[in-house]
Amino acid sequence: MTRSRVISSELKTIVHVFSGDLWAGAEQMIYGLLRELQKRKDYDILALAMTGGTLSRKLNEAGISCHVLDESTGSFPALVMRAYSLLRGRNVGLLHAHRYKENLLAGLLGKLLGVRALVSTMHGSSERTAGGSRCPSTKVEKLNYYVLKNWYARVVPVSMEMKRHLVTGRVFDEDHLTVIHNGIALQDGPCRVRPDRPIFHIGTAGRLVEIKGLDLFIDVAAAVQKQEANVQFHILGDGPLRQELVYAVKRMGLDSVIIFEGYREQARTFYEDMDIYLNTSHHEGLPLSILEAMAVETPIVAPNVGGIAEVISDGVEGFLIDGRSSEDFAARCLTLIRNPQVRATLGMNARRKVQAEYSCQGMAAAYENLYKEVIGSCIPDSQKVP
Repeated sequence: MTRSRVISSELKTIVHVFSGDLWAGAEQMIYGLLRELQKRKDYDILALAMTGGTLSRKLNEAGISCHVLDESTGSFPALVMRAYSLLRGRNVGLLHAHRYKENLLAGLLGKLLGVRALVSTMHGSSERTAGGSRCPSTKVEKLNYYVLKNWYARVVPVSMEMKRHLVTGRVFDEDHLTVIHNGIALQDGPCRVRPDRPIFHIGTAGRLVEIKGLDLFIDVAAAVQKQEANVQFHILGDGPLRQELVYAVKRMGLDSVIIFEGYREQARTFYEDMDIYLNTSHHEGLPLSILEAMAVETPIVAPNVGGIAEVISDGVEGFLIDGRSSEDFAARCLTLIRNPQVRATLGMNARRKVQAEYSCQGMAAAYENLYKEVIGSCIPDSQKVP
């Protein structure tokens, strides 16, 4: 019997542990990954959500068993025991966690269940936030890194830039990390043709939080509007900074220029309606919003931060900006506004890039290979069949 057959026979249930109260990039990635893994018949998929919300609902609607633990109803030890009761008696082959508390929960479940095959995905660098942004305390970070280094077989950063940061900062050894890029579900058929229209549309999407740098987005809108009056800017999403941003827009007299679209679960038509996708984040892991925009041939203007440069080659699928000068961002937007052929070429290149390198199928295949490797490495030599 080959080693791969031993692994396949041992792998019965893969358990994902996450919070499900938001519907942002990480949650969309988890949903896409579990939908693809569900199609593979070598194992079962089980999801544990620490909180309920859109993600847990959509998983259950898709036929993926998702149990909501509801962390608000008791202490963390009680949460661990509820999860253990759900998993006890199942043949769990691997636990896959997402984010801080989830890493600790899955790690403790691994101890209780005798499961050594643990994987965690790091969706972003929360320690790199703009001034004033909320981030985990030093004690929580230290505990998280201790758990990941000592209990987990592998940690998955979603970009090479994140991996370099973790290695050069001596957080992890290089062989403890495996980079797997995020992927999105690609739709067949041509993109919707954008009609000729008097108003040019530039948009962004994401949680309205400080790390997204939407103050710069507003400044770029003001700079562009001074030179091109028939341009409208759109912000898709919601979050704690909404009222502050709305006030800033009113104060600058941009009420008719910047439109707050609010939250939308299905965002494809938003990306299709935009002529340019503008990202102004202080840092990103590997943003699904950029991939979604690229998939419908929308050229990108974005800062050269995080994993964005792994997706966008400057001048090929969009433009990358060093620094945070609103004038530099505005200049690139104006180039695309005034040059429809450049806009079309970059948009087509963007879609080809996503189709070739950032599909959900490719992402799921990479995780499946990692699961097999991790489970194989965690089988004691005495149990392996030669």
